[in-house]
Amino acid sequence: MLNHITQTQAGRNKYEGLQTDLFRLTFIFPPTVAIQPLITEHVLTVSGWKIPEIELLEQDQGAKRLFASNSIQTRQDLAMTLTLNFNEENELYIYESLKSLHHITSNPFTFSKALKKDYTSDIIVEYFLRNQQKVYERTAKNCIITGAFGDGIFDADITDSELKTLEISVSAEYYLESIV
Repeated sequence: MLNHITQTQAGRNKYEGLQTDLFRLTFIFPPTVAIQPLITEHVLTVSGWKIPEIELLEQDQGAKRLFASNSIQTRQDLAMTLTLNFNEENELYIYESLKSLHHITSNPFTFSKALKKDYTSDIIVEYFLRNQQKVYERTAKNCIITGAFGDGIFDADITDSELKTLEISVSAEYYLESIV
């Protein structure tokens, strides 16, 4: 047997690598959204997570000194790709519920704006091993859908038989993280 396998803990203990494609994403909609769909199985990709970085503060009194500033940017800008689907009532329920949540934020037809508690949602992303054991969880708090509705989704093409997808941008104020 090779030394680099027998001399490492990962080799001896048969540790698993983290596969980021084994995940489950759950939207927790505010009660103002009429249709509360379970869209977990429709999420294809989620990208854009970053660990909040400290900003540096520079002080100059003959010599430059760096200090950690009190301001930390916790905003998360996520990009998601979801497949669109119909339910038994022939409603485009994923698109309609996300669009209604977006319109609660700022309705372009009535020019009304809701309170923050009425339009922010939470998003939970859980990562699993192949044996379905959860190893990691992130909860993005106070999420706001910021765009990309209708950009070419309903363009008609008689030769296009691909499954339609929706790409949305989501901004979250901060996230909670736990390693199980």
